[in-house]
Amino acid sequence: MDLSQIPVMAPPPGVVSNFVNPVSLAPMCLAVITVTLSLMILFVALRFYARLRMSHAMGADDILCLISAALVITFCAITLSTLNNPLGPHEWDIPVSKITPLFSELSIVSLMIYAVSCMAVKSTLLVFYLRVFAPDPRAKAMVWLGLSFNIVFYTISIIVALVACVPHNDDGGWMSSASSRRCTTENQKFTEVQGVFGALTDLYVLLVPMALLARLHLSRKRKIGVYGVFLTGFVACAVSIINAVFRFTMAKETDTLWNTVPIYALSVSELNFGIICACMPVVFVLFKGAAVETASWVAKLRSWSSRSRNKTDIEMQPCTEEGKVLLPSVPRGTLTGLRSFMRGAGRSRPADTQVSSKEVSHEEVLTYVSADYDYHTQLRQPNPPSTDSSSRKQQLLRTYGQVEEAQVLFNGQVVG
Repeated sequence: MDLSQIPVMAPPPGVVSNFVNPVSLAPMCLAVITVTLSLMILFVALRFYARLRMSHAMGADDILCLISAALVITFCAITLSTLNNPLGPHEWDIPVSKITPLFSELSIVSLMIYAVSCMAVKSTLLVFYLRVFAPDPRAKAMVWLGLSFNIVFYTISIIVALVACVPHNDDGGWMSSASSRRCTTENQKFTEVQGVFGALTDLYVLLVPMALLARLHLSRKRKIGVYGVFLTGFVACAVSIINAVFRFTMAKETDTLWNTVPIYALSVSELNFGIICACMPVVFVLFKGAAVETASWVAKLRSWSSRSRNKTDIEMQPCTEEGKVLLPSVPRGTLTGLRSFMRGAGRSRPADTQVSSKEVSHEEVLTYVSADYDYHTQLRQPNPPSTDSSSRKQQLLRTYGQVEEAQVLFNGQVVG
């Protein structure tokens, strides 16, 4: 009998088994593992960089975080090794030959590693709380209560998996129907309990710092910021709740190798986001420092740009006719003496003149800069100049002549 041509489950009516290129959920699970695992490794690296850079020492929570990361990476590796071999396709698209003793062994190992990983990730967060809120007796009580329930439950999970799924002496090995049936039945029941407990403990781990932070005497702004750091745990809680609901939904289905894949994907996400949340309070210091440094550089660039603009002389473009310069360049803002008074006597809006906001250095002085650079026309009339080019040029010529005439008369009076 060729087991490679026999499906694990009979196909539904009207469906033909496809052993060559079946529809599979494996790519979805692969994408989830790739994204969440990469983020987790990045945050763990940043956490240890922050620890070694700032405190030059590691605590118990750091060691637990490193152990958790190693366990989660192992769990992801086992999951990847079973995708499409046989996990992923519908059972009627999977030949019996792919259900091997190695697959059964890896399935049991993954269950145990998942339980240990959950225990390690949640313990990492709780030990971190113990480190931060140690002086508070209420904090110690809440943390130790959470640690106790966490360790006891997941230890029981490991024992149940070993007792239910490891073949007994009279079963006939890993591929025996008795061992497979017992493992499927018992593990399915305990998986639902594990999902509910995981969601509840995730909520507990999230609410512990919320309750403790409420008693701290911090400014409102700082308290909101600290709450925001810890509230990133809502992502892990949401994934954990979805995972628990999905376990109850999939328990009624018979297409196990297809329906197990979303549970694996959610379990991987839950663990990776849990580690990310455990790293966030430490990594946040790096993010805050980077934000402050970036703001400092932006301020420096703005200051440099402002100084460059202020050092540029403001000059008026000369009005030319037949290649001759008809008007002189607008003088700099600082004007002194009676001649300045004569030139500015005809201005209708003296409020347009304002003090420039340049920084004073050893080579710069405060000057008065006109807000209306074309003030020649203002000497003639208070109304705004015409927008017509030729008319404006004529006005400028007349005004300039009047200014020169006034200067000659004034000089003649002084000399006389």
